[in-house]
Amino acid sequence: MLYVHVVFRVDEEMGIRGLTSFVDDHPELLTGFHLHDTRIVIDGNNLYHFLYYYFHVPCEYAGDYDQFAQCCDAFFAALHSCSVTPYVVFDGAHAADGNKFKTSLARACERVHMSNIVAHGRRAKILPVLAHSCFVHVLQRLGVQYVTCDFEADHQIAALARHWNCPVLTNDSDFFIYDIPAGVILLDYLNLCCKVLRERPKHSSEVVYRYLEVQIFYCQKFMKFLCVDSHSLLVLFATLLGNDIVDGRNFDNFFLHIKLPKIHNNRSQSSHRNRKIEGLTAWLRTVSSASDAIAYIVSKVPENGRRSVGSLIELSLDCYCEPQTDLHEYFDVDNEQRKYTVRTLGKCVLPNWFHVSIRRGAIPTAILNVLASRRLLLLSQIEASCEVSSYRCSQRLRQIAYGIVLSASNSVAECSSFAACVKEFDRDFKTLKMCSVEPASQLNGKPLPCLSEVSHIDRRERFRLLLESLDMSVDGVFDIMIPDTQFLIAVMRYWILHATEKLSCLHIHALLLCCVKLGALDCYFLIAPQSAAVLDAVCRATWLLETKKSQLSTFADMTAADDNESSVFATMLKALARGLDISTDRPSDFAAIEDIRKAEVDKVKDKLGRFDAAPRHNHALTYSAATVYAFAEFQTCFLSAACISSVLGLTVHNPASVLSGTVVYNLMRELRTRTNPDMYITELLGGSSSVLTSCYFQLVNAVLSEVPEGTLEAIDCRPKKKGKRGKKTSCRAVSDGSESSDAPVVDGNEENFVVNCDIDNRFSGLSFTEDLSY
Repeated sequence: MLYVHVVFRVDEEMGIRGLTSFVDDHPELLTGFHLHDTRIVIDGNNLYHFLYYYFHVPCEYAGDYDQFAQCCDAFFAALHSCSVTPYVVFDGAHAADGNKFKTSLARACERVHMSNIVAHGRRAKILPVLAHSCFVHVLQRLGVQYVTCDFEADHQIAALARHWNCPVLTNDSDFFIYDIPAGVILLDYLNLCCKVLRERPKHSSEVVYRYLEVQIFYCQKFMKFLCVDSHSLLVLFATLLGNDIVDGRNFDNFFLHIKLPKIHNNRSQSSHRNRKIEGLTAWLRTVSSASDAIAYIVSKVPENGRRSVGSLIELSLDCYCEPQTDLHEYFDVDNEQRKYTVRTLGKCVLPNWFHVSIRRGAIPTAILNVLASRRLLLLSQIEASCEVSSYRCSQRLRQIAYGIVLSASNSVAECSSFAACVKEFDRDFKTLKMCSVEPASQLNGKPLPCLSEVSHIDRRERFRLLLESLDMSVDGVFDIMIPDTQFLIAVMRYWILHATEKLSCLHIHALLLCCVKLGALDCYFLIAPQSAAVLDAVCRATWLLETKKSQLSTFADMTAADDNESSVFATMLKALARGLDISTDRPSDFAAIEDIRKAEVDKVKDKLGRFDAAPRHNHALTYSAATVYAFAEFQTCFLSAACISSVLGLTVHNPASVLSGTVVYNLMRELRTRTNPDMYITELLGGSSSVLTSCYFQLVNAVLSEVPEGTLEAIDCRPKKKGKRGKKTSCRAVSDGSESSDAPVVDGNEENFVVNCDIDNRFSGLSFTEDLSY
């Protein structure tokens, strides 16, 4: 059999120390298996880390989320082809007792080092910060069932697999210790090439079943290998090696009293761990019971630490033995039959809609950690150690999210009194530094709503609050019908105003063109160009929703968190159409116009496809860490804005439709070589007569409409002297700090294709999914 064995560990320090490498060195511990026609419980956090590296998705440009989403599609397609039904379970917050947090803190410190390595042009693996959000969007789109736990998920994953008598899919060696009868399938040994078993290969083509070749680990087989007949002794074996509950260094004195194999030439850390495992295996064979073994171990620990070490051993034994869960009830019943009780996280009483959002993965784990322990690890992005942390520019957004969510720790009557500071662990040069951040209590002089009040606030008002958080002037909101596009423009503007280093108009062009390529602006391009008024826009949007819903990723995202056939957006839009006496049958040429516009957009996407290629670097054209750093700051703004959106019961874009680090990096490199970037962009979009060109530059002007003079870095975008002298382009106007025009000149006349619809009207906020009716 041929297996795709990836030499990769999600985290060598997670799980049982050294056990994965030990299993790799002893293939007799694994069993070949045909995976098909079964349920499978998947360690969600482990899987999305694994897939990003397994498929070699680039990470050195701050995240290629479009490629990552495609790779996730391929993985689940392979499972589906073999009738394997996946159930994905995610970790929630770090437990307040800090056992897991210490391990995660150590990983975050290592990540700081790795991010600095990549920023200096060397190769290393660092998972982009929006990977989890992207992965959840994939699950929603594919209809894969998933759930987020309140805290660490290992215990519940093991219990769910025992309840269903099905395997667990992971690379985490913790699951080697749980007694899971159906076994643990290792991601490292999973062959994603579907194979076919035929009844009589030489005489018949009848397929018996399709399967994936895997290697599976059985706990009982491992116990026989260790010559132990008590599962408690197996747990003790894992505890002595060290896990996320007990630091293995607590048992250094114990290992001095057992015989270890001699050291040969290899003095590496892995060799030392193998010696410990082999010595421990031999010692376990001499032990009669777990209680006797524990008594002996504790007796070898320094006297002042015996009580605490004994307690930790008992805690570890309780963790791995007889896991219990009620997750099967969540998966086995229909959405309408699910019962949600009042739940707390930390000291916070959570509204029912918020608890449902946690389960559905709509609440970022950053918010869960703030609720559970008032602590948050800000994972370093690709940035040189001398740079200011990329999270600094978005701190104010997080303060607003903290202010809303931590109000859940008080009663409704006391919700004006906001909770204590949040401890943010952020990069400071080459180390992690803890900083106390005070939650915001007001926004523009008005008190922020309590979490318990959010469900009673009109969605339009919540969307207004989201935009205000992003420094948008409500009185001057841009005339764009599509709220998803409004949100993107608002995040971009916030990024410009708060970036550590000055950005240029080229950064805006690179990001907007990337959004065009990845589909974030599809809905805008289909509705806005032919809509001269609100009535036209509502009519067209209603028609698109009813007839082309499956083809529009934006509309699909709108309904992702809604389990009913009719989404809130659809219901409201149809009601608006009825109230305005709009028929979805007029105009009759909607379909033809939509097809033409879609073809134009697809043609532009094809042109932009050349920017997918991996950039080449040499001595003359070196890796630009500054470019990557700038878009890393955009990601923290997007991430922090998404946190506000989540606590307001709204959802935002899938990162896969917004950002590809490779694409924006290539676009920045290309635009810098152009004497007139606007002219080049116009050509990409189909020429000066193209409706898309006009719409695109309307968006550019919307981003820059209220940016103060001097905010942007000046870029000389003047055309060469020998060409026909033309009018100033928007890029030149912006770089000079002068007021930009509303649209580029098209055949000598200005054309207006925008929809006159601002935040104060009843149409705004429609594309944000409301999920509060529970």
